[in-house]
Amino acid sequence: MRATRREGWRLGRPGGGRLPPVPGTPLDPPVVTSVYHDVPGGALATVGIELRCRTGQGRSVWQLTLPAGGSQLELEADGPPLHPPQALLAILQVHLRRGPLEPVAELRSTRRSAVGEDPPASSPFEELRGRLRRQLAEIERHDPGTRLGRDPESLHDMRVGVRRLRALLRAGRELVATDTVELDERLKELGRILGEVRDLDVLLARLGAEAAALGRDDGMQAASLLAALRTERSCSRSRLLAALRSDEYLGLLDDTARTIDELEPSGSAATLDELTDQAAAKLRRAVRKLPERPVNEELHSVRKKGKRVRYAAELAGRDKLVKRAKELQDVLGEHQDAVVAAERLRELAAGTPPQRALVAGRLVEREEERRLEARAAWPKAWKKLRKTL
Repeated sequence: MRATRREGWRLGRPGGGRLPPVPGTPLDPPVVTSVYHDVPGGALATVGIELRCRTGQGRSVWQLTLPAGGSQLELEADGPPLHPPQALLAILQVHLRRGPLEPVAELRSTRRSAVGEDPPASSPFEELRGRLRRQLAEIERHDPGTRLGRDPESLHDMRVGVRRLRALLRAGRELVATDTVELDERLKELGRILGEVRDLDVLLARLGAEAAALGRDDGMQAASLLAALRTERSCSRSRLLAALRSDEYLGLLDDTARTIDELEPSGSAATLDELTDQAAAKLRRAVRKLPERPVNEELHSVRKKGKRVRYAAELAGRDKLVKRAKELQDVLGEHQDAVVAAERLRELAAGTPPQRALVAGRLVEREEERRLEARAAWPKAWKKLRKTL
C-alpha cells in the first residue's frame, strides 16, 4: 500500500481572462475511469473520505483519500475493479458497519466537487443537535487516519471530536430533557484511551526537541530515556487499536448517533449566549478562588473550565470570546505540559546510571523554565479573556 500526502492550492489570474496556450505537441489524453464507492447513506462522503477505483491504460488501482489536517492523505493499492484491497477495508471498519460498499458514481477524465453548507438551525436546541452531529462526524472522519497511524494529527482531531461532543452535551444540558449521563461516561472512556496515545505523542515530540539541543553524548543518554516512552506508546497504541476494533466501540458510535437523533427538548427558553455566560461565570468563580500562588492542579482546573467556555462560545458563535479563551487555554496548556514532562522525566531517571540521570535533570530544568514562563504569562491571557466575558 502506497501513501502520498497532497496539498491543494487554488490558482487564479488577476483580472480574469484565459491563460495563453501552452506550446508543444499535444498528447493523446488517456481515458481514465474512476468509480466512486460509498456505504449506504453516503457516510464516507459526509465526513470527507473518498474511495475510488481508477482503471486505465491496463491498470486498476484503488485509492482511499483521508483528511489529514489541512491536507489529504491518499492511500493507493492495486486490486481488481470489483474487490477493494483488504488493507483499505480494514481502515474503514467503523464506516462499513453501515453496510457493504457500493458504486455511487462513475467519472471519466474529469473531477467535480462541491462544498455544501448546513441550513441554519431554527432554535438553540436544534443548533445544539446540529453541532453534536458534526462532532460525531469528526470522530468518524478521523477514525481511519487514527487506525492507520501515519499522521499524529488524525488521532489529535479524533480526540478533540470526542472532547467537543462531551463539552457540548454539558453546555447544552439545560436545553435537553434526555438523560445522557451514561453516554457521556462511555465517551469519556473513549477519550481516555485516545488520550493515552496522544499525550505520549505530545511528550515525545516535546522531549525529542529538547534532547536534540543537547550535545552528542548527552543526546545519546536522552535517547535511552525516550526509548522507554516509545515502548509505552507502542503498548498504548495496541490497546487503542483493540478498542477501535471492538464491538463496544462500534456500538458506542451507533448509540451516540441514535441518542442525538432522539434527543428531546427540555422546553427551556435559555439562549446560546446565556449558556455561554453560565460557563463563563463558573470560570470567573474558579479564578477568584485561586490563592496568590496557585498550585499546578488549580491552574489545570482553570484551564479545563476555560476550555468549556471556549466550546460553549463556539456553539453561540461568539468568535472573539473563542479566540481569547483559546489563548488562555494555550498558555495554561503549556504550563500543564511542562508539569507532566518534568514528572515523567523524574520517573524515567529513577534507578538509571548517573550520567543518564544527570541528562534527565537538565531536561527537567528546561521544563521548569517553561513552566515558570507559562505561569507568568497566564494572568495577562486571563485579563484579555475577562474583558470579553
